[in-house]
Amino acid sequence: LTPNVIHQNDELQITVTSGEQNVNCLCTSLKYVKGITPRLARLFKDITNLKIAFKASLNSRSIFSKVKDESDIKDCSNVVYQIPCNNCNLVYVGQTARSLDSHLISHRSDSRLYPERSALAEHVNKEHHKMNYESVRVLASESNYTKRLFLEMAFIA
Repeated sequence: LTPNVIHQNDELQITVTSGEQNVNCLCTSLKYVKGITPRLARLFKDITNLKIAFKASLNSRSIFSKVKDESDIKDCSNVVYQIPCNNCNLVYVGQTARSLDSHLISHRSDSRLYPERSALAEHVNKEHHKMNYESVRVLASESNYTKRLFLEMAFIA
């Protein structure tokens, strides 16, 4: 067995040569999130060329108190977020690299002007419901785009 290893954006691509056959395997790590990680593990267990390692998010930095004040939730960027509907029990889950505040402004205008741009705008227009933008909740924070999309998918599933 001869492994060739390639690192790209916290992902690890391994090609293992076994005799005449090359096997590609994509390896990545994600933070352990209670309630989400078991679902992800079950969802991807049958994919043979994908290996995911879940790591604890507790470290010495998270144990000690933060010196800075907590910033307003709407100033956050690189997040997976949830917006509840005022009229039913549905929630919209999305992700953004931009500040959450500017993304919420886009959602409001898309709901009025471009109802086909997102499931949120579609729901607002089709059902004549209103989203509760003041109750937006950040579900996860991740700067890596691929991992953020993965987390968004996991929260939707």
